[in-house]
Formats: sequence, C-alpha cells, structure tokens
Amino acid sequence: MFFHEYNKTTSAHDLNVHTFRFRKIAFLITALFNSTYSFAEEYFELDALELQDGVSSVDISRFIGQGQQVPGVYRVDIYLNNILIETRDVNFLIVDNKLEPEFTVKDLALLGVRVSAYPVLSQKSPDEKISKLQEFLPGAFSVFDFNQQRLDISIPQAGLESKARDTVDPLLWDQGITAFMLNYSMSGADTYSKTGGNNSRTAFVNLRSGINWHAWRLRNYSTWTEQSSKKWNTLGTQLERDIHSLRSQMSLGDVWTPGQIFDSVQLRGLKLASDDTMLADSQRGYAPVIRGIAKSNAQVTVRQNGHIVYQAYVPPGAFEISDLYPTSSSGDLQLTITEADGTEYESVYPFAAVPIMVREGQIKYAVTAGKYRSTTEGGETPEVVESTLIYGLPFSSTVYSGTQQSSNYQSLLIGIGHSLGDWGSVSFDGTYARSRLPSGQRSQGQSYRFQYSKSILSTGTNFTLAGYRYSTSGFYDLREINEFVLDDAGKVNRNNNRRSRANISVSQTIGSLGSVYVNAYQQEYWGDRGHDRSISAGFGTNINGIGYNLNYAYSQGQSGRGHDQQIALSIQIPLSKWLPNSWATINTSARKDGSNSQQVGISGSALENNNLLYSAQQSFANRATGESGTLNSSYRGSKGNLNVGYNYSRMQHQLNYGAEGAVVIHPYGMTLARPIGDTAVLIKAKGAQGINVYNQSEIATDSWGYAVVPYASAYRKNNIALDTASMPHNVDVDQHSRLVIPTRGALGLAEFTTRIGSRVVMNLSWNGKPVPFGAMASLKKNKGEVDHNGIVGPDGQVYFSGMPAKGTIFVKWGYDNKHQCETVYTLPENKLDDVLQSFNAICK
Repeated sequence: MFFHEYNKTTSAHDLNVHTFRFRKIAFLITALFNSTYSFAEEYFELDALELQDGVSSVDISRFIGQGQQVPGVYRVDIYLNNILIETRDVNFLIVDNKLEPEFTVKDLALLGVRVSAYPVLSQKSPDEKISKLQEFLPGAFSVFDFNQQRLDISIPQAGLESKARDTVDPLLWDQGITAFMLNYSMSGADTYSKTGGNNSRTAFVNLRSGINWHAWRLRNYSTWTEQSSKKWNTLGTQLERDIHSLRSQMSLGDVWTPGQIFDSVQLRGLKLASDDTMLADSQRGYAPVIRGIAKSNAQVTVRQNGHIVYQAYVPPGAFEISDLYPTSSSGDLQLTITEADGTEYESVYPFAAVPIMVREGQIKYAVTAGKYRSTTEGGETPEVVESTLIYGLPFSSTVYSGTQQSSNYQSLLIGIGHSLGDWGSVSFDGTYARSRLPSGQRSQGQSYRFQYSKSILSTGTNFTLAGYRYSTSGFYDLREINEFVLDDAGKVNRNNNRRSRANISVSQTIGSLGSVYVNAYQQEYWGDRGHDRSISAGFGTNINGIGYNLNYAYSQGQSGRGHDQQIALSIQIPLSKWLPNSWATINTSARKDGSNSQQVGISGSALENNNLLYSAQQSFANRATGESGTLNSSYRGSKGNLNVGYNYSRMQHQLNYGAEGAVVIHPYGMTLARPIGDTAVLIKAKGAQGINVYNQSEIATDSWGYAVVPYASAYRKNNIALDTASMPHNVDVDQHSRLVIPTRGALGLAEFTTRIGSRVVMNLSWNGKPVPFGAMASLKKNKGEVDHNGIVGPDGQVYFSGMPAKGTIFVKWGYDNKHQCETVYTLPENKLDDVLQSFNAICK
C-alpha cells in the first residue's frame, strides 16, 4: 500500500524523486513481475541477488510469483464473472504466499452474492471480514492482475441473487446516524418612502427541522412572519419510518394524501403507502415487458431513438425483458435479436405512457386516515379515510381505483390506462360521489377524466392533453365539500363548483432553429358564466451564441371583467470574451392596456468555483411606473448561502437581505452546511480541514474535518469521494471514496480514516551500514501494533506519510530477531510545516 502511495504522493506533490534512487527497485520488481510462466513456474534464486555489502538475507519472496506483491490498499476495477461492477479501493492481504482481496459480508452482498445460500457466511455479521473466498463460497475464486489493477471474481451463478439490474440488497440499506437537522431560510427588507410615506420593515423565517433516530424520522415545518404584525405558524409535523418488507413508508401526524388518483388533501392522522424509491431504477416508472424467442445463444438489444437502452445475452427459447430503465414518456422501442451465427431479427414495440401507468405485475397502494385539515376559517374537519390502488396488467395496461370516505362525503373512482402504440397512450376514469353540504342538503354526481400523452422523438414533438368534466352540478370533490362557507342566508355559494377543466401542452424542437411551445388551460364553473383561461406560447433559438426568446401570455379570471395579454422579447448576450462567466440581457415587453417596459442588465458569477453571483438591471417604463433599478449579489458557501440586494423606483428604495443554510448536530459535534434535502450524508475525516468533496466544488470539510453532502439518493449507491488535489500536504487518507446507501430521510455517514502528520524520507542505517533493501518498515503504535508500512529502498531509504512529530520505527528483513531493529525519531519543530522532510536515523 505505502509503496503504491509513495508513487502517487511523489507524482502529486512533485517531490525530488532523483534523491530516492528507486530505479533499482523498479528494475528488480519489473523483472520479477514479468517472469514468463509455462507448464512449470520459473524459479529465481534469491541467493544470487548481491545486496549491498554482502547482505543477502532479506526476505523479498513476496515479490516473486503472480499476485505476490506488497499487501495493502489498491484501487482496482472489480469484475464479477467478467462483468465490470465498479472501481474502488480494496485491501489485499498475503494469504498462502499471494495477494487475496479482503471483503466484508456486506461487500459480498453488494456484489450480488446470495448470502443466505451459504450457511457459514450467513451466520457472520455484515461487517465481518473474510479473505479466502473459496472457504466460504464453494467454487468461487479471485485473480488479481497487478499490472492492470484488475480484480476478477468468479462466483457460480447459483450463488448470486436473481434480481433486476442495479438492485441494491435491502441488507445494505443504511438507516444513518442519530442527528438533529435544521434547515433555515431567512429574508427581510427595509423599505424607505421617497414621498414622505411610512417606512417599513418585513421579515420572514422558514424552518424545517428534524430528528433522526434509527429508522424513525421526526419532521416539523414552521414559519415566522413579521409585517404589520408578528405571527408564528406551524404548517405540519410528521413522524415517519420505512417498512422494508412492504417496500413502503409509514407517516403519522400531518400527512398529505397521494395526488395521483384524487387531488391531494392534508389530514392529521396516519398514512401507509408504497415507495417507488425502494425499487431498482430498472423497475421504476413505466416500461413495457418485451417478449421474444431466440433460436440460439443470442444477444438481445433494445434501442430507443437510436440509443441502446438495454443489452443482454439469452439462451435458446422464449425470453422476456421486464427491467428496462424508464425511458421518456413515449417513443418506439426497437428489439434486435442477434443469433450465434450473426443472423439478426428486428421488431418494433410502440411505447407510450401516461403518468398513472406502472409496469406489468407491479402494485402501488396508499391508505390514509385522519382528520381533515381545513384551510378555510369555519371549514369542516371530518374524519377521512382514503385508499388507492394501482396495478399493472399485461398488454400495456394499468388499472387503478380509489375510495374516499367521511361522515359528509363518499366517493369511488375506477380507471384504466393503456398504451396505444404509435398513437400514444390514454387513461380514463370515472368518479361517483355523494356529498352532504354544510347547509344539510345532500348532493350526488359523477366526474370523468381523460388524459392523453404522446411523444414523437424523431421529430422532437411532445403532446399532452388532459380533460376533466363534471357531468352534473351535484358533483363535489373532498376539498370543495369541506371548504364551503355559508352566506348570510345560510346557503352555499355554488359559483365555485367546478364544471369542466381542460388543458393542453405541446412542445416542438425545430432542429437547429430552436423550439416552440404552447400551453393552454380553461376552467368552467356551475352557476357562473365566467371561467378561468390562460394561454402561453413561446419560441426560443440561439444564433451565434446569442439567445433569443419570444413569449406570449393571455389570462382571464372567473369574474369575466376583461382579460390581460402580454408579449415579451428577451435577448441574452455572452460577455465571456471580456468578463468571464457573464451575460448581458435585454428585455422588452408590452401589455394590452398600453403599458410597456424595457430592461437592460448584466449578470454573472465570480471566484474560483463561481460561488459569487451578481446581477444589475436598469428598467424604463411608461405611465406612472417610470424608472427603476436593481442590484443583487449572493454567495454560495459550504456552510450556507448569503444574499443582499438593493432596488429603487420612483416611489421608494429598498434594501433586502437573506441567508439560508442548515445546522446538523450529530454524535461527533455540530456542522454547518448548505440547505440539505430529505436525505444527506455526513463526511467524517477527523482533523482534515479544507478538503473539497469531489464533484461538490462548493463543499469542503470544516476545522474538525466534517462536511455535509446536502443531497443523496435514497436506497441507491452514493459514491462519496474526497478531492485529493485539495488535500493539505500533511493529510493522507487510507481510501479516497466511500459507498453510502442511505434510506429515505437518513443522514448517512461516510467515514474516512485520516493520517495527520508529516511526509518523511528516512535514511536508515544498521550496524554502520544502510538497512537492507526490501526490508519492511512500520510505525509502532500502542500495545505493540504497527501502522504506516513502507518498503526500504536502496541505501536504506524509506518513505512515510502522515507521521507524528515523534515515534518509533520497527524494521524487519528476515524471519528472526537478528534481522530486525528499531529507531526512535523526533521531527524538528521548525520543519513540521515542510512539504517533505529527509533525515538520517540509526536503527538498533
């Protein structure tokens, strides 16, 4: 490991390599590694090696034979049954005179081993380490190609899990660590009148807090507002946990019903619902089951829009593909069967899906029960039970149903979704409801919903149409029936009783010319001739790096008191030739009432990681608005975000400000972070300050070596890696990446073993001569343990990293006490900050 690390370190820090004289080592080891093997292994006579001053008793047998290199940690490509699984650090031990990989039981499960099939293995704890695969997995073996840094593992197919691609064994799901988390967002503004009016101050605080303990998640969402008065508002509190055996989530408290079948409402009670995120990516969303027949051992390939989305090998006979990754909402799938003799057979599977559809055989369910939480003062709060079920049928169909039951409302919905192949996909459902109005009057009615979706990938067209129709004036949904307020006569105002609703969305790319879109929506009501209507359309293109966007908007409210129309043109011009990462913008708009405005501005980012964002804009408008302007800046840091801005108009000028971030209290202390999502990861690299997180340029470890990766994928493999280029010269870690598989809402832990100390080259001598080449040198720890292994090179030189200011080095080059020695060292205090220290040491 440390010979390997020496090479990496010298390369990274441009050390004075010529002082090490390692060419002799390289020549010797290369010669040994590349010895030719035939039917009998060649043998190299160690005694023929003439070492310095006649010393010939050095044990360098570890360098002889295939796979017999220095033990330690190597970053290798792991192949399982000749398929690349991943690239990561693996610890290798010397077992039976060759390098063998060391894995935990959890590692093997992660590779896909069916642990339950091996009694001896299944009795071990997930974190217990094993190094001889064949002892626990009959028929298994590993081969380590040192030159290629490739580890091949062969395991009989019967010992592997039969499951969809990319499935993560639930045994590997990590509930995370105990923690308190607080997301905060604060904003405020001071407004000063230019006309002698009152000045004002407003403030808003948004708090999302939570406590994690094992599988339980307690969450609260509250806000505080200061305007004309101060008000604290608790929007919801929930206690949640996942139930792995049901692939479901359970929530207690202020819960929302799912919105796929019925409109979502909030209840105070309990919810149990299936969780798609627990499924493999290849099992989520909707994709058809593709079936075919192979005449021989054949390669099966599925393409969409010319891109390969699936490829596998199947034996002769019938086969089916049920684990396609979710594709776009529609687009033909081309199946190609390539037989053993090269013959190809092709077929096309038209495919489209509306959002409600699931895969064949899949079930999605939800049961929610509790007291309705009304948003209207004086609204009703009955006990409600809602249950929904979605099931995937053969032949590209999905059926779904749901019920809502309360003392004042009962409804039943039944629907079906189906793929029409080249014609897209549709869903249709009907709802029957009986209601008791606040006035005591009873009502009943039906509602019918139709949805259509179609994408034509070859032309870049995406077309979606959804329509709702309430067939009778007596139909109400659950929200409407509980939010009604009686008028002074004790009657229900039915002008908001929805009659029909339709919306359409179409987008189209026009090759290099750009893209266009049209969205339209209309809502009609019973008892009122008015309607809500909105239309938006736009065209966008890019010519010589300059972006142009033309947009149109139309809106009309239920009151029917006229409508509003607006057209706007926006031009974005890159200024990178003169000012890095910056753009100039020009906007102009006009409304139906004759008002118009123009804006010119500049925006961009600065600093090494573009952490600082800025913008300035000047506006001109006719009528009473007149001239106005804004200046804004924001900084995104690893511990949170800050923003400040100033704007003025003819009537006033205003200063606004804000901050957002997170506070995480965990077993190791407290860490400040950027706003975190539902699932996050805590990095623990104790004592290593200022190390960036790979692919997270704005996140770095704090003074104690902790950092929070704000977003992680639940039930997925998250590779958390440190950016080695940002490591201080006195910091080393054993492994640069960790794999974390958190559950929903968890704070996962990525712990890195750090070595804080100096990089040292020691010139070791023994009995007045250099310590023999090839000797093993180690730093002694407490209780006789050793650490920081290194290999002595020519002239007794050995390299170490992460060394303490003082310690004892143990050196061994043979099998008995005559061939070992120790030396005690103390590093000069005035050189502790040097990138590299070199000194002589006498070994006794």
